[in-house]
Amino acid sequence: NDRIFYYVGETVDHDELKVYENYNNGFQKEVKDYTILYDFSEQGFSNITVEYKGMYAYIPVIVYEKANVCLGDGVAYYGETVTVPISFEDVDELNNFNKLYCEINYDNTRLQLNSVSVGDELDLAKMQIDLSVPNTISLSYTSDRYFEDYGNIFYLTFTVISDISGNDSEKYELNISNAMCYDIAYDSSVTSYEVNVLNGIITNLGKMSITYDVGLGYNAPEAQKCKYGDTILLPHIIPIWQDREFLGWAKSRYSAIPEYRIGDEFKPEGDTTFFAVWSPNEKLIGDP
Repeated sequence: NDRIFYYVGETVDHDELKVYENYNNGFQKEVKDYTILYDFSEQGFSNITVEYKGMYAYIPVIVYEKANVCLGDGVAYYGETVTVPISFEDVDELNNFNKLYCEINYDNTRLQLNSVSVGDELDLAKMQIDLSVPNTISLSYTSDRYFEDYGNIFYLTFTVISDISGNDSEKYELNISNAMCYDIAYDSSVTSYEVNVLNGIITNLGKMSITYDVGLGYNAPEAQKCKYGDTILLPHIIPIWQDREFLGWAKSRYSAIPEYRIGDEFKPEGDTTFFAVWSPNEKLIGDP
């Protein structure tokens, strides 16, 4: 068995382990009826113990935890851009890595890839990117020092291009596949390690909703829908409430001064509720 690295919880594949019985005359025979003992419950130095007919052989191995390569989550409205990071978790518990390769799969009918960048401490020139496979981003980065010194490795920026209807939201998965880490030593030898992956989700909130609250009054404008970046006009509709005068709209329920008037332009950055601002009730503050 040439393998010396295993992961916590991994089992030994008997097909990888060859056991031979050697005779004094030089004859060698492969045997199958051997038993093996090992404990890969925690990381560190360990042994695979092979027993055959009361004879024992010990194979020294090193047991590692797998690193987690994590894709962050994002939330955006239709037409808005969102940036999600790719980072490591638990890399400091492992053998040091200085190269990462991974593939990110996404739905390009719902998300448009705008850019791929690297963390602040990394060199963009050392990143390799391949977009030749549809819906797949293949990324590779070889660092001049180990990844345990870094935070986020890559950043992916998407625009949400799926126009969903109503008030529903949709979730789009970003799946990492074929992720591997490597330790490239100064003598050019390469050791590869598998990693766990934590996939990300981008939530499409759909179009932004603009609603109007007139309190105890009536004749409120209908709710409006718009996409990110749009500019809307506040409706030319005058709410009514007893003998109060409608003064305009505010984004706080308790505002006594209007921030917007009928016909004003407004560029929303998310779901917004406007509250009607009314003139004081003269009957309450004047003479009875």
